[in-house]
Amino acid sequence: DVTAKFFKRRSVRIKFRRKVQRHLPPIVAPAPVTPLVGGLPAAGLLAHLLVGKYIDHLPIYRQEKIFLRYGVGIPRDMIVHWLHQSINLLEPVAQAIRAQTLASSYLQIDETPVRYLVPGSGKASRGYMWVASDPQGGLFYHWGVGRGCEQLIEIIGRNFSGDIQCDGYVVYKTYAKTNALVKLLACLAHIRRNFVEVLDAGPDPDAAIILSLIGELYGIEADLRTAGATPALRYSQRGQRSAAIVGRIREVMEVTQAKHRPASLMGKALFYGLGHWASLARYLEDGHFEIDNNLAENAVRPLKLGAKNWLFMGSETAGQTNAIWYTLIESCSRRKVDPWKYLVWIFEELPKVKVTAGTFASYTPKAYAKSLSKPRLKKTA
Repeated sequence: DVTAKFFKRRSVRIKFRRKVQRHLPPIVAPAPVTPLVGGLPAAGLLAHLLVGKYIDHLPIYRQEKIFLRYGVGIPRDMIVHWLHQSINLLEPVAQAIRAQTLASSYLQIDETPVRYLVPGSGKASRGYMWVASDPQGGLFYHWGVGRGCEQLIEIIGRNFSGDIQCDGYVVYKTYAKTNALVKLLACLAHIRRNFVEVLDAGPDPDAAIILSLIGELYGIEADLRTAGATPALRYSQRGQRSAAIVGRIREVMEVTQAKHRPASLMGKALFYGLGHWASLARYLEDGHFEIDNNLAENAVRPLKLGAKNWLFMGSETAGQTNAIWYTLIESCSRRKVDPWKYLVWIFEELPKVKVTAGTFASYTPKAYAKSLSKPRLKKTA
């Protein structure tokens, strides 16, 4: 590895004129393969731009100024053009990641609002970036201007079969009613959050008891995580240690509910908790299930950090582009892969390959991480 630096690569293509058949065109050495057809940027520069934008949360105009400090003038519109061209190369890889994720029978789903500009209107509208996550490692982002059931169908299809872990947003219940193959799994973090708000507003012994019991459940999960427990062990330990606590929390909420007005913070927290408790308790049924939806929520976090810098997306189309880039970048994070090295590798390799069915599945962060884990044969003298 070397310190990051800008440099210009000069390619010399030797030209030969035919001595005998001079009427035929000259023979020219083939041009080197580049990530973008006829494009100037090398793989390292493209990777640098993407890591700057989607990991370091630097808007393009800010990167443009940083480049100028190094004596490199790259116009902002040219950078944007390069990134749009890159999408043509990498979108199929993002689609392969999506297909791998949807092959799971257990998904966590979350969504967050993001503002985007509407050309000619002089204002920003609200769109939504959705995250579908397989806790085993896969995830993808989906951009849409809506937040209804039709959007969820667009993300996972009408006939998804398996378990969906989510918050209490009504769209998930609507989808489950139209698809008998789906079962919902609630999120303890969302239930807990409501009781935290109760205590933030003032002392409440009932909320304190519930939060203490929820803390015991999270303590058990922390122990299992530290021990590197397998799904079978998680199932066994939850049955022995967590099931009784889950039942106790429900009893406390049922007894407590009569003491609080439905419109109060505690009343709302109890109504939400009891309304989702049966689907929350399902995490005891399978060691693969998580106790909450935090893995999906954590995948939303980079987007919210970025929005503090770029504020809104430039257009509805930009939302779709960003969904592709976030899918690739965050998939690297999930697989513990260096995103810069991965992007350099894929920008260098993909233009060389002959595309066939299944080609792009071999270029996902999952496939790249697997190739890094293979032992390398030592050369013998």
